[in-house]
Amino acid sequence: MDSKTRQAYKNAKKRLFLLDYDGTLAELKLTPPEAKPTSEILSLLQALAADQYNTVVIISGRKHQEMEDWLGMLPISLVAEQGLLIKHPEQDWQRTRSIDISWKAEIRSLMNEYTRQAPGSFVEEKTAALVWHWRNAAEHQKADKLGASLRAELESLCPERELKLVPGKDVLEVQPQGYNKGDAAKYWIAQDNWEWILSAGDDITDEDMFAALPDWACTIKIGEGKSVAAIQLKSPGELRAALAVLP
Repeated sequence: MDSKTRQAYKNAKKRLFLLDYDGTLAELKLTPPEAKPTSEILSLLQALAADQYNTVVIISGRKHQEMEDWLGMLPISLVAEQGLLIKHPEQDWQRTRSIDISWKAEIRSLMNEYTRQAPGSFVEEKTAALVWHWRNAAEHQKADKLGASLRAELESLCPERELKLVPGKDVLEVQPQGYNKGDAAKYWIAQDNWEWILSAGDDITDEDMFAALPDWACTIKIGEGKSVAAIQLKSPGELRAALAVLP
């Protein structure tokens, strides 16, 4: 993060942080529960939130229960399941829209077929989404090919069922159409007249968030690959180091 960005931070009195969690604040792990926040991450978020001029929001695809368990004790706001659920500090979770989950049985059955072919893979169930994970598959090369096959099937099934396929790093997520991290970002942008905004993410779901921000916002992509973000950092560790010098 350059000196100009840091100086703008110091000069601003209404600052907004929109941060993805997995692959951004925390390193990716073989299974979702393994990415529980370290003391470093918790201390960093606590320090950012302790500044009266800062509003810190974690925008994640994770289940809201996990986010609550891991981060709910901090004075920060949370967005779960790509924007479906939001939580302000010391308030209950709120859904941003009504959802239909009648499609789950069909998609779950299909994902279970692939799980049986790839030992170590598994299906994760969220409030309004199903996710096939194969990062921990015993034969990863075989699982990659199965992932490509499942993706082709889902790309055929999803549109007519008004579902959206969200591919990630060794994951395929299916959720209803009509919301994404960009919508969540717009919600938070509308909460105040922000003087400084920083957003960070690592995968395709975060591109919607970057695109929703004003041109002057500081946008950071973690890892390789094309992005609309203005800055690219190699790892979550680099982002944590950059954020740590702000408070």
